[in-house]
Amino acid sequence: MFRELAPSRVILAKSDGRAVLTDFELAKLLDTGPTVSANWPDDVYRAPEVDAGAADERSDLYSWARVLIHAATGQRPSNEEGKNMLINPGLPEAVWRLATRCLAKRPSARPASVRDVLPVLQEWSS
Repeated sequence: MFRELAPSRVILAKSDGRAVLTDFELAKLLDTGPTVSANWPDDVYRAPEVDAGAADERSDLYSWARVLIHAATGQRPSNEEGKNMLINPGLPEAVWRLATRCLAKRPSARPASVRDVLPVLQEWSS
């Protein structure tokens, strides 16, 4: 997967409010500017292991949970936040438990794949 999920890569469909994941990196080609930067800013949505080159699908789940918390609270999380992110902002309990598992520091403590996440989200959306 992308390993760079952030709110800037999610748009809401006007017709039904569906979230759509996007990647606008290609749009930079039209600007004729460089498309890659050597100076990556700290990204509060990126899983800690991504910078070490040890990313996998569980890294995406970490980012997804950070974006979910941002959407639920309306506030951008900071890198220093730890405990404050673990206070439920009003999500259904099963979704909240899932999000906190996805936010585990150790990737091995997170769900193994999106297949483990989907049943909870499908239940929530029905």
